[in-house]
Amino acid sequence: MLSGSSDHGGRRGLARHSAGIALFAGLGVLSGLLVDVGMAAIFGAGAETDAFFVAATIPFALSSLLLAATNQVLVPLVNGWFQEADDGEALERVGRLLGTALVVGVGCAILGALLAPVIPWAIVAGADPETKRAAAAMTALLFLTVVTRIGAEILRATLNARFSFAGPAAMPLVENLTVLGVMLLLHRRLGVEAVAVGYVAGGVLQLGFVAGVAVARGVFVRPRFGLGREETLVIRRALALPLAGAGLTMLARVAERFFASFLPPGRITILNYGWVEGRRRRTAP
Repeated sequence: MLSGSSDHGGRRGLARHSAGIALFAGLGVLSGLLVDVGMAAIFGAGAETDAFFVAATIPFALSSLLLAATNQVLVPLVNGWFQEADDGEALERVGRLLGTALVVGVGCAILGALLAPVIPWAIVAGADPETKRAAAAMTALLFLTVVTRIGAEILRATLNARFSFAGPAAMPLVENLTVLGVMLLLHRRLGVEAVAVGYVAGGVLQLGFVAGVAVARGVFVRPRFGLGREETLVIRRALALPLAGAGLTMLARVAERFFASFLPPGRITILNYGWVEGRRRRTAP
């Protein structure tokens, strides 16, 4: 009798957990749509929004790579560490991965900031100089999201490897609501730069949120620098396929925006909305 009650309670707990994951995933998609709708309603489609999407080209492509790496590489890798060693040793490995990756992310952000004045002139040769200058300023800002995304995705992978899914599923919701709030509050003062500021703030809050979830679940990760040679080789080999896929996607987006830059202002924005909506429909839960 007790066994039957226990099984029934376990099934109910699993159902609630699954429902929570589905709810957060659905709200994440909905909040992303609200960001796009809000941006379109406030700024329309013109040179200003074109500048934002040009600035986001490389930072957002790197974010897509990190998301793919989490699903395809990091979760199996971290889960393997917990299978091979005790929790303390596994968390130490995760800490070394996190610390090393954050250093790499900071390096990418610095390099991106240094190249920011040049990147828009290469991506959108046909755009007017003012659009390129605005894109350059936002490019330097948006590269900061690479650092926070790296930290958030490694913590997400660690939680998923420890069979914690509901909290990490809420990460896009946290980011999107932050972007939406900052955009609504600051768009009159900053213009479309408010969206870029929103993504930076959203990245910071997202990282803080998933770190809080990790602590609440008893997963204490302390960043340390220095991966072992074997770990580095395994990660490098595992990342080859996601990196190639993200690279091809980024090249396609760059080519699309390059040719669209010779069309009237707003075409880059419209193409981006179409691409995002198509991806959202393919990945909707």
